[in-house]
Amino acid sequence: MSIDELLLHIVGDDPNALAPRLRQWMSTSRRFRTFTEQYQTKIRSKLRSTHERESLQDLLLELEIAHWLLQEKRFQVIYEGLGLRTTPAPDFTIHFTTKTHFHVEVTRIWPVALEPDHTLATAESDTRKVVYVILGKLGQLKAGASNVLVIGLTANRTDGIQLDEGMKRLKRQIEAGEPGLLARSHLSTPTAFFKQYQSLSAVLFYTTSQAPSTLPAGPTALLWLNKEAKYPLLPQVQTIFRQLAGNGI
Repeated sequence: MSIDELLLHIVGDDPNALAPRLRQWMSTSRRFRTFTEQYQTKIRSKLRSTHERESLQDLLLELEIAHWLLQEKRFQVIYEGLGLRTTPAPDFTIHFTTKTHFHVEVTRIWPVALEPDHTLATAESDTRKVVYVILGKLGQLKAGASNVLVIGLTANRTDGIQLDEGMKRLKRQIEAGEPGLLARSHLSTPTAFFKQYQSLSAVLFYTTSQAPSTLPAGPTALLWLNKEAKYPLLPQVQTIFRQLAGNGI
């Protein structure tokens, strides 16, 4: 199937931000073209159910991360391979060797000029936003396995983020039973929270582009490793992520 035929099946005659990026990625990556052909029906279905710009950007980032991961020839990337999403599950399962696999969940943060109290964003508020994003995604991680959470940013705001301190504060708040936090995590008890937290192996910050017609910048080199992970990310995989981050797209 040609690229034009694939795009016609997925996007149809309705042009949107997905089409130029898909064409670009399929034209430059044979592996991504194969991936797109394999999952064309899934991508088409997700696109048809996407009615808002923000949801389209979510889908675009998922596919951008697939393209990024497929640069590593040792990665076999499976899209939503954990069955029907009757319960939340990670976006990707990555097979690294015949005996090694891990999961990748993709989300994003879009910059806002002001905090809810109308103060300018600060390093502390950026840290809080990231911590809350992680909190909201814990319930979606695959228990009993290595998980990487990719957080997409539209600007490199990672310099001031103190994730170690932010996560320590979050754990203290969960232990103290601070109202509302467990509800954000979609987990029912502190025990469930800490079990899922141990399934978070790493967080990768990825700087994406807002312009759909241009190649995005590569992700930042920041790979945060969870020292309390029960299933840490293999050193070889850590190295691959850092190499991909350095290479960009």
